[in-house]
Amino acid sequence: MAINLFDPGFYRANNPDLASLDDAQAFQHFLAFGVNESRRFSPYVNLNFYRVSNQDLGIAGLISNRQLYDHLTGVGVAEGRNFSPVFNANFYRNANPDLAAAGLNNEQLFEHFRAFGLNEGRQAAANFQAGFYLASNPDLAAAGLNFQQAVDHYILFGITEGRIAAPGGVVIQPPPPPPPPGDPLPPDGSTLSFARDLGIVGSNLSLSDSIGPTDRNDYYRFTLPSNGDLTVALSDLTGGTWLELIKDLNLDGEIGGDEELVGGISNINRVVASGTYFILLSQQSTNDNTNYTLQLDLSSQPSNLPIDPGNTLATALDLGVLRTNTFRDFVGTTDSDDYYRFTLTSNSEVYLTLNSLTDSQTIALELIHDKNNNGQVDSLDVIDGILVSPYHIQTNVSQNLVAGTYFIEVSNGWLENANYELQIGVESAGGPQNRMPNTDLLTNGGTVNQEFIAATDIVNGGLDDVNIPVVDNFTAPVAVGVGSELGDGFVADVFGTGAQSGDVFAANSLDANFNSDLVLV
Repeated sequence: MAINLFDPGFYRANNPDLASLDDAQAFQHFLAFGVNESRRFSPYVNLNFYRVSNQDLGIAGLISNRQLYDHLTGVGVAEGRNFSPVFNANFYRNANPDLAAAGLNNEQLFEHFRAFGLNEGRQAAANFQAGFYLASNPDLAAAGLNFQQAVDHYILFGITEGRIAAPGGVVIQPPPPPPPPGDPLPPDGSTLSFARDLGIVGSNLSLSDSIGPTDRNDYYRFTLPSNGDLTVALSDLTGGTWLELIKDLNLDGEIGGDEELVGGISNINRVVASGTYFILLSQQSTNDNTNYTLQLDLSSQPSNLPIDPGNTLATALDLGVLRTNTFRDFVGTTDSDDYYRFTLTSNSEVYLTLNSLTDSQTIALELIHDKNNNGQVDSLDVIDGILVSPYHIQTNVSQNLVAGTYFIEVSNGWLENANYELQIGVESAGGPQNRMPNTDLLTNGGTVNQEFIAATDIVNGGLDDVNIPVVDNFTAPVAVGVGSELGDGFVADVFGTGAQSGDVFAANSLDANFNSDLVLV
């Protein structure tokens, strides 16, 4: 379960330019901009401390502050990972036997510390104890700081000043500055290595320069902190220009044919994923200098995933046991497919809804069961799918699935860039978990309505003899409405008549009440 780590009051107090925002606006600003601008949002949480203390997250691809924040709120606190100079779950548990005896988990321990433990003077980390910190620093005590203010001072000033904050003289070193965001710099001497680095671009960046006969090309490098709608615009032009947006996919510093994402005379508008990009501005006139003003603006639509889903079944983002959730991310020319992997521990009804957050773009969804476990999507592995576009109004999939492992693929329909929202719902379904073969559904107890029919039981409109039992020698002494259930539920033309089996049963002119023995083979 996700835990709330954002403190709106602390965020406003430490970011005076945001002082007028209410709590909801402050949180919205934090997610859209503040987190990747490394703004302080809590006296207890330091994302760079989290990065340095958990090197495996970087290896797994969690690089940006937003990715780390989502991981920490989603699973990091629960796993007992270190994220704070003033709180450590294991230390807090061991130092406070009453909390250990109460059986508090890691999230509950953190909630207890910030709600009660700090003001009670409890110590939650080897290097910090609020009462000791005030007693050892008379200037702070004279200023009348309480325990909460002592934490704030230690986080904002005390660590860098090297103040002792706990018995034993334990002093921690401030974490190193975060690594530069985005891709590594291009190799020295490569074409893109000469690009001017604009750093992280959020909204409304503007600069002016010129190109001419002796300087025909200007290169710019910049990093986008989140997915969104990027606008690159030229104004104040005094001559002809050509503008290109480039993504160095293989990081070789050169411009390949498939790395030129889009071009234009003066303006580019493109839905893009977070990451590092380049702009090439070229002169079209040969004799005169061309002045220009370059403007970049990102309308952010950030992902809420801790890590980008992989592009294959083998690298799919593992959701674990499926639960109701909503995910937002990007698919397009630089990231064509997103795969999610999930597990069902019982027969379940799964609901998937896909919405494009980008106007007039086409995206697709497929629900997949890798039946032969070959790590590839074969034709019979696709259970269901939808295409979401202005011309296809269906946006959801609903399927009955037996316990097992499944995949969801979200892809760009026609090499178009789009941000999307994937909503997942799941409900436990009835029916036996393990079916017995050769069961007489009509005379051996129960009805067809009680049998759980799953999407994986159907192969090309017929029976999958691996997953569904054969019904043999069933009889019924009274009329039974089985025809429509079989025909509409899971059997289609098993007799080769060109009609669904339900229609064959219903049209049985010899015995319309099914009082005779019938055999399904």
